[in-house]
Amino acid sequence: MSDLLRDAKEDASSPHAEEIARCLSTGALVSGHIATSVLEGFIHTLLPDSSQIILLDGFPRDIEQAQTFEKQVGKAIATISLSCSAATCKKRREDRARLDDAPETGDARFQAHLRDTVPTIEYLRGNGCKVVEVN
Repeated sequence: MSDLLRDAKEDASSPHAEEIARCLSTGALVSGHIATSVLEGFIHTLLPDSSQIILLDGFPRDIEQAQTFEKQVGKAIATISLSCSAATCKKRREDRARLDDAPETGDARFQAHLRDTVPTIEYLRGNGCKVVEVN
């Protein structure tokens, strides 16, 4: 998902480029509406047959994104939840050294994960989505 958002940020024709750039630079989550809009365009372009199954990486990250996705695209049937400590997450970010992985941005993303994504996993589980947890 982050690659799709980075592409949309660089796309001059994207109506959401500026907002996506702001979110990526601060570690904030892109709104459910914008993220789902970007994702929906990608899905419909590559997978016109709605009976196909796709694997999304890094989405949804909050309950709003999950609900918007359910309404606009479809219901999640399974999710993989990756968990690690703050120290392990920091080490992995340092090892990959992306431009938008500044320490303060990464720390904000980790806190957003705890605040927003962990409850989203429970929301999905409560709606019948199979959750596979990987440590």
